[in-house]
Amino acid sequence: MRTLLLLTLALSSCVTPKVLGGNPEADTGKDTDTDTDTDTDTDPDATLGATSEPDATSTGGPDSTTTTDGSTTATPADCEAASPDECEANSECMAVFGEPEEFEGCTPGPNYLGCLPQMPCDAALFTVCDDETNEAYHLSNGCIPSGFTQCEGTGVLCGGGTDTCEGLDEKGCADAGCTSISGAPHVVQDGIACADYDAFEFLGCLPPDTACPPVIAILCPAGQQEPAWDVPSGCNLPGFDSCSEMTVPACG
Repeated sequence: MRTLLLLTLALSSCVTPKVLGGNPEADTGKDTDTDTDTDTDTDPDATLGATSEPDATSTGGPDSTTTTDGSTTATPADCEAASPDECEANSECMAVFGEPEEFEGCTPGPNYLGCLPQMPCDAALFTVCDDETNEAYHLSNGCIPSGFTQCEGTGVLCGGGTDTCEGLDEKGCADAGCTSISGAPHVVQDGIACADYDAFEFLGCLPPDTACPPVIAILCPAGQQEPAWDVPSGCNLPGFDSCSEMTVPACG
């Protein structure tokens, strides 16, 4: 009897218990494969390539002169021109002229020397020499074109004469096509010094096409502090010195 009981207990311990509840795989149909691919089928390499390529819409580099509105900024290279007309066709450029001194083949009168970006020029008068030929030219201001260097020169203009405009009166200056320079005299009104812009006075005559700096020069006779004039053209004249310490307001 005891033997029969032990056999019964042994057999019952070998029965596999039934799993209760639904099979998760049967319910969802989910594959047990551990592959991590997603249903978007995105290629990781393609994604990496897309993010590492430069933006196709970007333009210009560190050396680009293109601005946000598509325009470009003028540079000295933009003002290289073979003729004064070509230079002056660009409003951001200015032509430079000089009166040649005596040398073989010289042509009297203003000679085109080069083209520069628009800029303020010193009021001083300069003589410059061509770096290659050493031919000298007189400039009416301190804007020196590329290829020229300030020099002494001989002082003798082409043709053996002096500046054809220097010394002319106001009418003669205009008739010769030269550049007339006038100034507003410094006067005293009601005990206050001022520049009388209603009474311009002719001061002198410079070569044709003289480019003057866009500043108001204050000129006095050489070696003197008075009389003085405001010169809106900014040009200096032979026989005058800058006396900028004589600044006064315009007369009311």
